[in-house]
Amino acid sequence: MAFSGATLHHYTAADEHTPLRLYVFAPPTRQGGGAWAGIVFFHGSGWVEGWVEPFSAYARALAVQGILAVCADYRTQKSHGATPFDAACDARAAVRWLRAHAAEIGLDPRRLAAAGASSGAHVALCAAVFPDAAGETISARPDALVLFSAVTDTTAEGYLAGVPLFGGRERELSPRHHLSAGLPPMLLLHGDADAWVPVASARRFASEAAALGNRAELIVFAARGHAFFNHADYRPGVRPDDFFTCLFLTEQFLAGLGWIKPPAGIGSVPLEKSTP
Repeated sequence: MAFSGATLHHYTAADEHTPLRLYVFAPPTRQGGGAWAGIVFFHGSGWVEGWVEPFSAYARALAVQGILAVCADYRTQKSHGATPFDAACDARAAVRWLRAHAAEIGLDPRRLAAAGASSGAHVALCAAVFPDAAGETISARPDALVLFSAVTDTTAEGYLAGVPLFGGRERELSPRHHLSAGLPPMLLLHGDADAWVPVASARRFASEAAALGNRAELIVFAARGHAFFNHADYRPGVRPDDFFTCLFLTEQFLAGLGWIKPPAGIGSVPLEKSTP
C-alpha cells in the first residue's frame, strides 16, 4: 500500500523484530524553520484486523493545517496472531520511534498527540494511562489524545465483544480501571447509538477522568453508530458531514493547545485513494 504525499517509514514492533509501517504526512511548508506538532493515528477493528487507509483522510487534512500527521500500523490477531496486549505495546513503540526520529521527520517531540478509533483509540489511550517501564529513555506518553468511539473499558461493561481476546486479563489493560491524575488533555467523540461500545462507557470514563482533575472533553453525536466519524469514501453509509464535523472539532482541540491556528470553519478535504 502507498499513499501519494506520504513518506513511508518502518518502526519495530514491541517484539523487537517485526517491522511495521508508519505513513508520515508532512505539512507543505515549515514556518520559521521550527518543528511541527504531530499526531499519530491508530486504526480500529477490535484488535483483530485493520487498515491504515481510513485515517489518511484525517492525516491529509491536518497536514494542510500544519500538523505532522502519521498513520500507524500495529500487530493484530489476523496479521500476526497478536493479542490486545501486543497491540498496546506496539502503539507505545510507535510513539517512541516518532520521538526518537523527531529531527529526521521535523516533529516537535514535546507536542505529539495520539489518536485512534475503537481499539485503536484504546491502544492510543493505553500509551497515556500506563507508565513507561523502568529504564526507558524515551517516553511513550503522548501529549494529547483524540479518541473516536473509544474502547475505554475492556471489561464486559465497556466492550463485551472484545473480552474473549484478553484471556481473563481484560481488567489489566482497561484504561478506565487504571485512571490517575496528570493525564494528557483528551477529546472523545462518540455516537449515542454505538452498538459495539456503549456511549455509557464513554460517559463514565470522561466523568471519572475529570474527577481526578484531568481534561476529558466528551462530545456525543445523537443517533450515530460506531463508525460515524469516517469519511464516506472509506465507510459507505455514514453521513458525509460527520467526518468534517469531527475534523473541525479535532482542529479546534489542537488549536486550543496552541499547536495550530484556529480552524476557519467546516470545509472539505480532497481525498486520494491508496494504491497497492
